[in-house]
Amino acid sequence: MRIVEFLKKDFKIFYRKKTVFVLPIVFSFVSAIVISFFVQRASYELMWIVFLFASVYPQIEIMRSEFEDDVIESLITSPVSSGDIFISKFLFGFIFLSIVGFFTIIFFVFFTNLQVSTSLLFSFAISLVGIVSLSTLFSLFAVSEDISFPAYYVIVFPFYIPVIISSVKFVEGDSFALRLILGFDIINFFASYALFDIRKLQ
Repeated sequence: MRIVEFLKKDFKIFYRKKTVFVLPIVFSFVSAIVISFFVQRASYELMWIVFLFASVYPQIEIMRSEFEDDVIESLITSPVSSGDIFISKFLFGFIFLSIVGFFTIIFFVFFTNLQVSTSLLFSFAISLVGIVSLSTLFSLFAVSEDISFPAYYVIVFPFYIPVIISSVKFVEGDSFALRLILGFDIINFFASYALFDIRKLQ
């Protein structure tokens, strides 16, 4: 299956570029320690912001790897659809960012006394669907247009605000927020799938 083959390729790149894995976790670790000096108990919003900053680098680096060893030329000339590539990048991003998110939550619980609950873990997991969808699409845009990291943050972060607010409200007991999160996920997944075009990497 092509999606599985692409997914294996991304994990091979991930294994070869160990900094892609290490840097986001180190960033979350250092951020949690620094924040602990200023607050006794961190808010969920603060945890989300740190996670989103940590999640940008790996998505862009995996997309940038398509330029190496003439990979992009072979993808463009092959009968592989952009949809298959999007799904593989999405699955890799979801798995990887789930790991980064796990460590981020652990660091915040340990260093900043963040209250962890089933609703936090659940809302975090389902929110990742929409976040990873958008980051997969925008990482393609960032690589094809050679956009700097600061500019990428400015462009992408406003799209994440609705899901962050909804996730926090859900953790605080607002059940309606779950519908907003699911709506965010569905709209952004299918919109990103439709707009993702590997030919933009030419």
